[in-house]
Amino acid sequence: MKKALSVFLIIAVVSSLVFSVSVFAEYETVKVDGIKYTSYDTCCDVTGCNKEKSGDLIIPSSVKFGDKDLPVTSISYGAFSDCRSLTSVTIPDSVTSIGDNAFRGCSDLTSVTIGDGVTSIGSYAFYDCSNLTSINIPDGVMSTHYYGFFYGCNNLTYNEYDNALYLGNDDNPYHALIKAKNTSITNVAINKKTKVVSDNAFSGCSGLTSVTIPNGVTSIGDSAFSGCSGLTNINIPDGVISLGDKSFSYCSNLESIRLPDSVNSLGEAVFCGCTSLESVMLPDGLTKILSFCWVYDKEATYYGSFEDCTNLKTIYIPASILTLEMESFKGCDNLETVYFGGSEEQWKNIWIESDSPLLNAEIVFNYSKPAPEPGDTNGDGAVDNKDVVTLFRYVSSGNTGYIVSYDFNGDNEVNNKDVVALFRAVSAK
Repeated sequence: MKKALSVFLIIAVVSSLVFSVSVFAEYETVKVDGIKYTSYDTCCDVTGCNKEKSGDLIIPSSVKFGDKDLPVTSISYGAFSDCRSLTSVTIPDSVTSIGDNAFRGCSDLTSVTIGDGVTSIGSYAFYDCSNLTSINIPDGVMSTHYYGFFYGCNNLTYNEYDNALYLGNDDNPYHALIKAKNTSITNVAINKKTKVVSDNAFSGCSGLTSVTIPNGVTSIGDSAFSGCSGLTNINIPDGVISLGDKSFSYCSNLESIRLPDSVNSLGEAVFCGCTSLESVMLPDGLTKILSFCWVYDKEATYYGSFEDCTNLKTIYIPASILTLEMESFKGCDNLETVYFGGSEEQWKNIWIESDSPLLNAEIVFNYSKPAPEPGDTNGDGAVDNKDVVTLFRYVSSGNTGYIVSYDFNGDNEVNNKDVVALFRAVSAK
């Protein structure tokens, strides 16, 4: 019996070794000019570099692995971190992603040229590149983060426009709004060519009272407007697809916000701490209302998307909602009415916490969300001088993107004619 068991164990060990060899045989590494590349069947990644590598670096678009010429598609985690003697880097169009910490601590690096194929840049990718002065952001990059990408890059040259600093490329120098010019700004009109508002872009700008977001913006990053306590309303234009985690958290004077149906993703704790928020119209098609979970010493703390919105009285929830996460409406004790786009049966299929304020509110089933009122440009439910100012700033900043509530004269265009028409209508009241 013992002999049979021993034979079985030997066979098992040998089988395991054979399996391991067959798995790892799929991955092959080569070094070319001090740079390590790892193959993955049809492509390869940059996975390391000699720390002594210096001067100008041009990453090739493909590398030879035996008789195969494989495209370089990714720069992996920490591939060039602490290569302190690199002075410039050119990344080919074949690369689609730059990993976390990829160039962190490259203190002599002065310029980076990123290929048009890149769509994703990881956290801390260029962290503490203290001599970096120029970098381009291709049009395909849909999220950026000053602290996560460029913190410590104190010599980086930005493109400035109306109280904000941008990075981009030759065709569009304003592709990504990286951060506010300073935290004391009171108003900003985002450039009409901008696609991305970065994480933390205006975080802590407590004096900011007016923001004009153009139609071309598709993504608003994590904590982008967190702590902007001077904001009372904001219009999110059609075309915005996602709002990041805590993007409007602790905007304590924000009274109303209407989200277009183009928004299909709301981040965690997106309106947490908006204590003046009275009404919200969520976009049709949204499936989840998320909460931010913080775990410390094995204890989980949740921050709900609308937690401590103590003045919230009405909210429209679309029939598409399937999930309400923990503490989504914690502290919303003044919630009076929930307008639900679906049936009572659909509502009963949504899990709701036993102590949720939703259970104390009146639920109006099968509610049809009204179209935006022409002239209500700031989305606060009233048409007044504030809307004239919002529309004037939008048009005077060169924006021409169509927004239904901005088209006051109904000619399917947004221009100075709408400003004049709205001004006359408000003045006549």
